[in-house]
Amino acid sequence: TAMAQFQKGQSGNCKGRPKGTGKAAKIAQAVSDADLKRIINVLIEQAVDGNVQAAGLLLARTIPPLKATTAPITLALAPDASLSDKAHTVLDSLAAGQLPPDVGTTLLSALGTTARIIEITELEQRIAALEQRHAAPPD
Repeated sequence: TAMAQFQKGQSGNCKGRPKGTGKAAKIAQAVSDADLKRIINVLIEQAVDGNVQAAGLLLARTIPPLKATTAPITLALAPDASLSDKAHTVLDSLAAGQLPPDVGTTLLSALGTTARIIEITELEQRIAALEQRHAAPPD
């Protein structure tokens, strides 16, 4: 029987490159604490002035990403209400803090998809009616 070249769970290169010798480590060593504070302050100033990339970088590094809501949420949407009224109910609930943003976005997206489905269905019915009238023999 052939023996495996490497043992499971063990590195095949025990004497590989030591930690802290890569490019990122060298850059981190070259940046002093004072430089780091100046860089962060410049990023903050740029973000406040409207630089979206600076703001995104700061937010990505300082605020944990939002996670999807797993708790059940109840929102009463009247079945006979128009899609517009349902969308307003969702927006009002979002504004009041009764709905998490991810749930509100999902609901609004679902309402938009429903509107497109209704439009397509109505168009299909109108086309079918036109074709039926056109195909009927003249009196």
